Amino acid sequence: MITFKERILQKFSHASGVYDDFSEFQRASASELVKFLKESFPSFSPATAIDLGTGTGHVALDIYKAYPNVRLTINDLSIDMMGEALKKLPHETEAIPGDFEALELEEYNLIISNFAFQWAQDLKKLIETLKPKCEVLAFSCLLAGTFKEWSDLLEREGLTTTTLPYPQKEDVLKILKTLEGCHLETRYIDLKLEFPDVLSFVHYLKKIGASSSKESLGYARLKDILNRFKDKFCVDYKIMLVVMGRDS
Repeated sequence: MITFKERILQKFSHASGVYDDFSEFQRASASELVKFLKESFPSFSPATAIDLGTGTGHVALDIYKAYPNVRLTINDLSIDMMGEALKKLPHETEAIPGDFEALELEEYNLIISNFAFQWAQDLKKLIETLKPKCEVLAFSCLLAGTFKEWSDLLEREGLTTTTLPYPQKEDVLKILKTLEGCHLETRYIDLKLEFPDVLSFVHYLKKIGASSSKESLGYARLKDILNRFKDKFCVDYKIMLVVMGRDS
């Protein structure tokens, strides 16, 4: 049976070639995360940094802009995604493939991640493992409620959602409240994305690697839904930004 991480790897590897064409909000989240980082720690200037779950390198690009002298390493579960990132990053960028929950990391001044921690199978353990490995840890995380409009539509049709699961805001906050010896700041972003119809949204999910297969819905049921719901369709992105650093 295919594991959760193997499922994620398949989807994002398949989407890697077109991901940048459909990742406007991922790019916006990366910029907001780096902006939030600089606002929270204005005198911080990392010599070393690693971008976990880099995807096609949105946050890596912003890190280079914010800290031009940084020695940056990128990581991703998908070699295909990381390859796309390396095409646009400076040639000296190092790359480490693999699952960020299983990596034996050295210490970095900055550990950062954009739109990836929601895939962690044990977010509490991940944060507790990474926190001692860096001066500053910064990440953005999709929250439950993202694409709720699609989940609600499917529920009304007697079907289960085809999007991958996202953590509850309360669960993330509960994890953060257990942390000691750090300066912690959080921020929330709610972005709305509009599509001409449900079919366009389903295509979008596939292009960003966020959907399950048609078989999980049943092709006939999916086709029926797409034929009946032809009006404008809007969905929300629920995003949490977290920045934490060691207390001085």
